[in-house]
Amino acid sequence: MRKNIILCVYCLAALLISGCSREKLPEVIDKTTISVEKDGRISAYVVEDFDKEYYNISELTQMAVAEAGEYNTKRQTGDIIPVSIIKAQMVADRNDKAIIEYQYDSAETYTDYDYNESEIFYGTVEEALQKQLDLNVVLYHIKDNTILSKDQLMADKNRQLIITDERAVIYCPGKVSYLSEGAVYNADGSVDTAKAEGLVYILLK
Repeated sequence: MRKNIILCVYCLAALLISGCSREKLPEVIDKTTISVEKDGRISAYVVEDFDKEYYNISELTQMAVAEAGEYNTKRQTGDIIPVSIIKAQMVADRNDKAIIEYQYDSAETYTDYDYNESEIFYGTVEEALQKQLDLNVVLYHIKDNTILSKDQLMADKNRQLIITDERAVIYCPGKVSYLSEGAVYNADGSVDTAKAEGLVYILLK
């Protein structure tokens, strides 16, 4: 009985750690996908072309692990590992695409990581202002396309905001209400930034 109780506690803890956005992810990921968790952690599923005969998934894994290890050696200050390589494998039913799953302890680490060419901010409107991020942007409601003015945005500085120049499918830690131009709201609640130009702003409810 005691073992069963302990097992249940571990299962519950795993669910809490994983975050709600991870549950939305499709079973097969075939394009670069970002999942932002409520606690700020980021899971990145990076899909790359892997269509040469000499490409080797084991070598790709070793390279990714080595890069993360090099970064962690320079940046890790406590028990929390900044960048983890969860796994690397071929995309399901594809022999020309590989996917590497990374986990970052924060959006700041994602932006700072030496091998990323993009950046992500996740926090409140107030925190974005404190970081002197440009909030002079036009946002459109995902349902009726009505515009949210800057004054309206500033009226509630506790709302959560994601800002990124990443071109990917983004799963958010809450429901999306407004997007900047070029970003597309998908039926499953994710946001596709592939056709956007410049920074993408995602305002959560």
